Amino acid sequence: MFNKILVKTWLISAAVCTSFNSLAAGFSAEKVVPKQGNSVAKYYSLDASERLDLKNHDKAVNIFKGMWLRDPYIYKGPDGYFYYTGTRLDRILGGAKYDHANEGVEIWRSKNLADWELLGVPVRLSMLSEFDDLVERASKKPHNEGKALLWAPEIHSFDGKWYITHTTNSQRAALWVANNPEGPYKELIGIGKFGHRHDPTLYQDDDGRNYLLYRATDIIEMKKDFSGFIGNKQEIKPSDRKIGHEGTYMIKVGKKYVVFGTAWSTDKMRHGTYNLYYTTSDNIMGPYSERKWVGRFLGHGTPFKDNQGRWWMTAFTNGKYLEYDTLMAQDTQADKAYTGTKNGAMLVPMDISTDEKGEVRFKVKDYRFATPGPEEVQSFN
Repeated sequence: MFNKILVKTWLISAAVCTSFNSLAAGFSAEKVVPKQGNSVAKYYSLDASERLDLKNHDKAVNIFKGMWLRDPYIYKGPDGYFYYTGTRLDRILGGAKYDHANEGVEIWRSKNLADWELLGVPVRLSMLSEFDDLVERASKKPHNEGKALLWAPEIHSFDGKWYITHTTNSQRAALWVANNPEGPYKELIGIGKFGHRHDPTLYQDDDGRNYLLYRATDIIEMKKDFSGFIGNKQEIKPSDRKIGHEGTYMIKVGKKYVVFGTAWSTDKMRHGTYNLYYTTSDNIMGPYSERKWVGRFLGHGTPFKDNQGRWWMTAFTNGKYLEYDTLMAQDTQADKAYTGTKNGAMLVPMDISTDEKGEVRFKVKDYRFATPGPEEVQSFN
């Protein structure tokens, strides 16, 4: 049994840098240096051209260039800041190779999506009350030599509290709560009770009722303070076919509930492109519509609005990167996994509207992410 290590979480001052304009584009030379493990740049800024693309809302914008990340997630909090987190594994601040105890949830924030500040890592695996069980479970899996991994974190704020969710490679997920985004956080539900909830996300409806969604189609109501479950899980899925296998998320557009799901374009794992789809309903528990198209390379993306109320979707590298024209010129695009993001994360501009029938429509504004590839197994109008 692995002896639990007490690991200090290095939180960075919440003071906002007021001189971003003096910083060069990209990652800053100034770094956050913890007592042990990886150092990470304290700031990241877009260059003039990227800021123009952000302003024009017509082309994907690459943030955190050169950073290894997956499952990028952006949330606009009630305090007006945009919060970014995502899978970082052992590259995280304070992390080190094969140091599973220090894997955690790295959080950045920004006022304008162009200038980002590293806040710190308020949650680490070693803080779990059942950490030893997590490590033992991971040791029995061949994936990554039996090392425990933290995947797909998200941050939310409801009713004056802040919540962090994430999954692991050990068939256990976690839910944390704090009074502010920097923490300190405490476990709200032990991972044994919370169970195997792959890619968990939270949703609060207009009536104040809370829900947990996970995998691609599972939903269960939660208590007012998210401290437990109400009733049993239900499956919400498209009327015509499977939506996908992971990366679920929910928003509401007008009176329609929109559920996102992620799948490979060929319906074969790691063949083709990692895409995003959606289904809609007038009732949170369904029935839901047929599976519809959002965008290419947008798998496990999360939608959010900027300060002007315009929609964006996150994207990341998942497969072999090729320039769009090079990929489209290939004889086949189904032989392996391909991606449209070279590194870091992409912010992809989009419009979300409702048509004359009240149906929700997505229009991705960057052509590279807009249309299905020739290998897509489903036909869309």
